[in-house]
Amino acid sequence: MPLAGQKSLEHGWALLRVISADVEQQLMQQLLWTELLNRTQQVIGLGSEKLLCSVAACAGQPCGVVLPAQFVQLERALLALVSQEQRPALTEHLEAVRHKYAILAPLRVA
Repeated sequence: MPLAGQKSLEHGWALLRVISADVEQQLMQQLLWTELLNRTQQVIGLGSEKLLCSVAACAGQPCGVVLPAQFVQLERALLALVSQEQRPALTEHLEAVRHKYAILAPLRVA
């Protein structure tokens, strides 16, 4: 542990909390869902959550979490369902999410 982190713990300025890999993965999936929902709402507006839940259900995923391995499926489905006017902005947002969470699969939607 770096010296600054150790000193912070010693002085009570920080707490060390260990979480299991399963909990960490679940938190990441929920965080990815929230990020995707927020970005989708910026383009689509109201009804984004319902649309996203429908897309997730079609992909066999639960509403409220995104499995990084299935992100590209959700991405393609979302882009197929939005209007041509919304597609460029949504594509930009989805690429930002993919970059932020290191989801490296390329986006190819006709």
